[in-house]
Formats: sequence, structure tokens, C-alpha cells
Amino acid sequence: MIRPTLALLSALLAALLAPLPSLALSCLAPDGVRLYQQAAASPRPYLVVLGQFHQAELDAVTLSNGPGYDETAAAPQIVHNLRFTGQALTRRGFTFDFDRQVSLKLTCLGPWCTGLPSDAQTLAFFDVTDGGHLLELTACGGMAIQYPDKATLQAVARCHRGGACTSAFDP
Repeated sequence: MIRPTLALLSALLAALLAPLPSLALSCLAPDGVRLYQQAAASPRPYLVVLGQFHQAELDAVTLSNGPGYDETAAAPQIVHNLRFTGQALTRRGFTFDFDRQVSLKLTCLGPWCTGLPSDAQTLAFFDVTDGGHLLELTACGGMAIQYPDKATLQAVARCHRGGACTSAFDP
């Protein structure tokens, strides 16, 4: 009777001391078509722009760690007055010049947070609000894709023209 009880206690102790699975953030691969569909389904208007942020303004926010920006904050942070320059999406493609001050909404997903974007080429889906253009970024990317490839840009333009709106990730 003692041996089975010791075996059971030993097994329970081993189970309690076994390493627990680590928590990890699992994000879907960036998909311009999925973002386009999400923006199109929103009751609010969105503007799709291919362009980039100005590095000097990003550096100023990073260096000052100014009001409204804390890379580790649990609550969403809004960063205003960042210049984004590029071409907005029209029925003919990315053809309309865009050069505006925009705002970023930086949102965490649990303990994982996003930081400021870089000045890399970015496919951005701006929420058009009464206050201007707002881009939401999350730990999983949010409403932007940095370094979009040609196939992604073509697929998003095709969606906008009313063509087949499918991506490489669709079955």
C-alpha cells in the first residue's frame, strides 16, 4: 500500500514541478488583403497609403519619450503630428500624392507592445477620423505592413478596383 501511494505522490510532485508552457504571442502573417477587407468592413472610412514616416520626427518622439508615448504602457498610446509621405490608393493604383501629419495609436496585446515604426516603406491603412488620419499599430502589426512586396500591393489594388479580393493565405 505504501509503494503505490509513494508512486502516486512522486508522479504528482513531478507534474507540479514540470515546466509550464511559456506564454507566447502568435500573430498571423501580415496580409494586405485581410487588412483591406477589415478596413472595407469598418463603418468608418479608411485611406490606404503606400509611403513612409519621416525619420527625424520618429527620432524626436523616441528621444523625448514625450507625453503620450511610453513603449511599455499597457493602455493604448496616441502619438500625434508624425509626417507620412507617399501615394494613396485610387482605382488606378497608388497614384494620389499624400503628405500629411498623422497620428499613431500604439496598442499592446497583453504583455506584448508595439513601438514606433521605422521610416521603411509602409502600406498603411489610415482610419479617417474627425481629428485627421489615425494608424493603429499593435504587437502583431496592426493596420500596417512594412516592406510590402509587389504581389501584396497588386492584390490590394485589385481589391480596391472591385476585382478578386483574395490573398496567398486564402485556401
